[in-house]
Amino acid sequence: MITLEQLAQAMGKKVVKDRIYMWDLGYNTKKTKCHAYVYATGDEFRAAAYIDCPSQPPQWIAHEEAKVRERVMKRVIEACKTIILT
Repeated sequence: MITLEQLAQAMGKKVVKDRIYMWDLGYNTKKTKCHAYVYATGDEFRAAAYIDCPSQPPQWIAHEEAKVRERVMKRVIEACKTIILT
């Protein structure tokens, strides 16, 4: 089983409060902020993404959050493959 610390190391990130934050995903501008991170639940990893953008409708925000979560999980899968192969 891969630990959160092993995953963070493979991704070149650090674990902060049982999460691996990814500040390089999503929109981070003056008006839009995106918070994305990976966390462990039992024996699996999950992604979370929250976008704060008052000028966009809720549908756009939900759609963008889903896209960011998908990108986070792609990175997690690639990092897990790297860990398994080493």
